[in-house]
Amino acid sequence: MYNIIQCILFAILLSSLGIEASDPVEIDLNDYRWQNRILLIYSEHSSDSVYSEQISHFSEHQTGFDERDLLVISIFAHEPSRFGEKEIDKNSTKQIAGRYFSDDPAFSFILIGKDGGVKLRSDELVSTQDLFGLIDSMPMRRNEMRGRN
Repeated sequence: MYNIIQCILFAILLSSLGIEASDPVEIDLNDYRWQNRILLIYSEHSSDSVYSEQISHFSEHQTGFDERDLLVISIFAHEPSRFGEKEIDKNSTKQIAGRYFSDDPAFSFILIGKDGGVKLRSDELVSTQDLFGLIDSMPMRRNEMRGRN
């Protein structure tokens, strides 16, 4: 009973501060097939230095991410996973981690193409230049660039 009261008081506090508490979202990567490329970044915690450095590299290139229809999903072993500003529910996290990160690495980076196939897998930092170069060399991306010109 005490926990329920705490939750209600916490929700009221967040509301009074203008902060909305939202439920974790369910993510199915198939929903993005043929629409987006997806970066899955796995780390133990969001505070891990390699993860933080990887995200820092990307934060300066949001326009390039948008042009390439690229979404980032952060999967964490010991805290809620994130899709942008949204928390991902535990079942979705478990499904994604089980499918793509079964060997439980400390850090891993996976690029999934619009066709749903894995295009790049790395356990090291990936530069934005290398990532964009790889994507821009793909036939589907070349067609997109021609279509926009």
